[in-house]
Amino acid sequence: AYNRVAVARYNVDGSLDTSFGDGGKVTTLAQAASYGYAAVLQPDGKLVVGGKSCNPGSCIFLLVRYSADGSLDASFGGDGLVETPAGDGNSVGVQGLWLQADGKLVVAGSAGSAPNSDFALARYNTDGSLDSTFGGTGVVVT
Repeated sequence: AYNRVAVARYNVDGSLDTSFGDGGKVTTLAQAASYGYAAVLQPDGKLVVGGKSCNPGSCIFLLVRYSADGSLDASFGGDGLVETPAGDGNSVGVQGLWLQADGKLVVAGSAGSAPNSDFALARYNTDGSLDSTFGGTGVVVT
């Protein structure tokens, strides 16, 4: 009954690609609720989904990386999931996701609680760790 990140992969003819996940679909739950809002396909066929992971009243950035077969990629964050605090509140979440030429991921989103949310950026290394050369900690909130 909890919200989950849901991903489906389709063939060019519009049918589900049954080689991905369970019949073409995967769902992932990080905390009490998880949401996916942005995705990027890496050149190696891995898919990264950005969103938020929430417990009542508080959310954090969420990145999930799937292998080409739809399984969680354990080389990313140790279990395929990376959660990053970026402010405090129920409006924290990744809303944009970009893959740099060097393989690093940049995310943009909100931080805080509506209607007074801040803007947040974060940059991650290829293994899902925060890139501390970006803003000193890997996360910048404005």
